[in-house]
Amino acid sequence: MGLLDIGAVLLPGRVVQPEVLPEVGCISAVTIAELPAGPLLADHPDGRARREAHLQQAESDFDAIPLDSAAARAYARVARAMRDRGRPVRPHAPDAFIAAVVLANGMPVHTANPGDFAGIPGLEVVDIRPGLGPPT
Repeated sequence: MGLLDIGAVLLPGRVVQPEVLPEVGCISAVTIAELPAGPLLADHPDGRARREAHLQQAESDFDAIPLDSAAARAYARVARAMRDRGRPVRPHAPDAFIAAVVLANGMPVHTANPGDFAGIPGLEVVDIRPGLGPPT
């Protein structure tokens, strides 16, 4: 089992090497919270429609893992690790909360942006970029 961050959720059509994805994928409630911003931020109606379709697909494909009390406790460790690396937590709060959910549930995070999770002790990060094909 592995958790897909928002980038991994948005790129399934580009995955040409499925072994970079977990056998059983899940998402966090944090990702469900991030997805609605996409349609609202799109400048073009086609982009809005595409992003809304991603949101609806993710909501129907996955049961979100909640940000529970174990993840809330893990968040403090994540925030400290990020601060120690000189990366302010506030603008990267979704990444920090996703990392906390992953740590609390003992699974890896699968991402196209491994730098977002670098340097967090105990966090297994799976870079899906080697398994991606060209943009469509």
